[in-house]
Amino acid sequence: MQKAMIIINSKNKRSQFAQKLFDICRVLAKKDYEIIVKFTKRVNDSFNIVLKYHDKIDLLVIAGGDGTMNEVVNALKETKNKPKIMYFPTGTVNDFGTSLKIPNNFNKQMQLLKKHETKFVDSGKVNDYYFNYICAFGPFTRTSYVTPHDEKNKYGKFAYYRHLVAELPSFSQAYPLDIIVDGEHISGTYTYALIINSTSVAGFKHFMKHDSIDDGYFNLVLVSKANAKIFRKGIGHLIEGMKDDFNDEDYILKKFKKLEITTNSDVQWTLDGEKGPTGSIKVEVIHHNLEIMS
Repeated sequence: MQKAMIIINSKNKRSQFAQKLFDICRVLAKKDYEIIVKFTKRVNDSFNIVLKYHDKIDLLVIAGGDGTMNEVVNALKETKNKPKIMYFPTGTVNDFGTSLKIPNNFNKQMQLLKKHETKFVDSGKVNDYYFNYICAFGPFTRTSYVTPHDEKNKYGKFAYYRHLVAELPSFSQAYPLDIIVDGEHISGTYTYALIINSTSVAGFKHFMKHDSIDDGYFNLVLVSKANAKIFRKGIGHLIEGMKDDFNDEDYILKKFKKLEITTNSDVQWTLDGEKGPTGSIKVEVIHHNLEIMS
């Protein structure tokens, strides 16, 4: 008999997933799974649970947000025989779930679980950390992890807005970067650096609408400065997706497999909406790292 573990992020009080637990167990029981259920209470609980049980289970059922999935990919980073994953996105934004084309409707999500069809997706390795869909610095990139969970539970996406104001001073900050992208050298001063494996960024579902999350490549997006003109252009890219004029004096887009960014500054990187490393980084695409129902 195969074993399935269900991990539920209990910090998200807005999620109704726990009420659907019996329906999940019934489907898994019909597929002859022995079922273990774990509830998380604090940061890194998902990481510690997966680290402890990953070699004892065949399927991970995850109910949480992008941060929960970040803990999962880091717990599995040194694992060769990884369990399959069924991801129920119950977070505030759920960019990774959007890129996986996982529907918001629970009944449609259940159809994915019943079909049990999977695909392999790529992950990113930055220094000693792993991430699923984005590694970034720049204005507003820290908002997701500086916003308290109780505010997210109460107000949902609106909880972020009051904290966006605190990020406004960072528009004047730009960092000198020395970059090697698959052997090509780029040097300059940038307000934003986004390393993306996602069609959705910050809830904007069409930013990288032509991207593939399983092709062995990530995207590097650099923004040279922050002003009203560039901000308006950036909003257009976010809403409508990348346009033909994306590469210009203000924006740079490069696809890559390996990337190295050197800087003397203490720039703070964000990984999947969570606090990541500071300063210089090395990034590598880990091709087909996770097997997820999608």
